[in-house]
Amino acid sequence: MGDGFSGHSASGLAFLLLGSWLSWGTARQWWRSRGGGGQFQSVVSHQDGWRRPWESWAKILVVLAYAMGEFLTGYWATYSFVKHGQHITMCGFFILNGLTDLLLFHRVPVPPQLQHLTASLAFWAESFLFSNHSHGMSGTNMTIHHLLYLPSYTAAGLLLLEAALPGLWLLSAMRNLAICLHGSWLVQAAFILYPERLGLQVWEEDSTMMFLPMLFSWHLLANLLLQGFWLLVTSRSEEAAKEKYTYSRLLEATSDCEEEEVEESGNA
Repeated sequence: MGDGFSGHSASGLAFLLLGSWLSWGTARQWWRSRGGGGQFQSVVSHQDGWRRPWESWAKILVVLAYAMGEFLTGYWATYSFVKHGQHITMCGFFILNGLTDLLLFHRVPVPPQLQHLTASLAFWAESFLFSNHSHGMSGTNMTIHHLLYLPSYTAAGLLLLEAALPGLWLLSAMRNLAICLHGSWLVQAAFILYPERLGLQVWEEDSTMMFLPMLFSWHLLANLLLQGFWLLVTSRSEEAAKEKYTYSRLLEATSDCEEEEVEESGNA
């Protein structure tokens, strides 16, 4: 997350892209299960059919690059290295999740729920460290971090529920919403905490404290609309369009007599 505008905005954008990618994949998976008449199954990685685990490597390399940036920034900084050490620790859990993705992609015989577990631990560790990341900071900074780890904790809990209830689409959708909210709020935090970097007006402490919860709610609403957007876009995809007719036929036959009539008409 860094200690400046670029660190917060870059990491927030990364989470927002991750949440959007998962939202797109989950929506496509739901339309495909609906079109094929099958059961929706929750997954944390959407790279089925790929010859290489590009998603896993992208996550690992991005997190490694960020961790290296934190290390170098902390090494040359004049202030304490502890804050950067917390960020690097968060990165370690996300790298562990990426390595688990690789194991499952290459069909190493490990429980598939391990992917949900390591992803949950990554968001839990980030939430826990964020909740202890604002000592000595202003009231605005503390409130921003408090709102920041709420969706992260939510994502951690939902990932565990998905492992137990993989067929419930709502859990995956809520998890994706929480990750997108976490990312967009991180970007927003950069503008609130470091407005001088862009020549913007500094946020006043008293008015900001009242405004932050409402602004967070606006982010929640915007990300909810984003989830709906991905559902609409994927519903018009070629895969969903081709399988809708198959799905409708599954619902047509309600009795044995109707099935016989359909077969007779087909033979004729």
